[in-house]
Amino acid sequence: MQLTCKFAPNMLIKRAPLISNAVMRNKYSQLKKNKNMKILTRTQLILFLFLLAGCNVINSDDQEQSRIILGESIDGVKIGDNTKTVIDKLGQPDEILMGDFAGYIYNYKNGIHAGLGVSILSEQGKGVSSIGISKPYSGKTISGIGIGSSRENVIQLLGKPTQSGEGAEKGNTIDFYYYEKNKLRFVYSINEIEFIGLSLK
Repeated sequence: MQLTCKFAPNMLIKRAPLISNAVMRNKYSQLKKNKNMKILTRTQLILFLFLLAGCNVINSDDQEQSRIILGESIDGVKIGDNTKTVIDKLGQPDEILMGDFAGYIYNYKNGIHAGLGVSILSEQGKGVSSIGISKPYSGKTISGIGIGSSRENVIQLLGKPTQSGEGAEKGNTIDFYYYEKNKLRFVYSINEIEFIGLSLK
């Protein structure tokens, strides 16, 4: 009995460091693992932010360059937009003409929108029926297509037109590209774009 009582504490004392060392080794291993995970997470975060910043720059460039969205809009104006939306996006027109249709035309002759015309139907709920641009309009698509671009360049970028024909003036060519809802019309004079029009099919 005395021997048992005497040596039991010694046994516990000897085993205590062993248990403590095992725990310490385990804690150290976990700490090291967590540290590596933190480093990896920080690296991933930096890489993500870098890529995100790069994407933002690209998007900003795209938005700046692509004032003409093929088959969709020109300077933010879309087919079907109402009068208020047009004025909100482009400002008051420099000229309003009565068209040879049941509507009127907003012409912009000054500023960034110079050379842009918007045809608007008078009938309730119809809105913008067509949008057209000519010189001195300077906006382009994201691929660089704009007034003055060559027909060869357009076909190289967009492919063969859906439909082609001769223009009213001698030597003019008209190419149509059809999209889901709208059609895009390029009028060429001596193989250079002089007019781009967006309208319903």
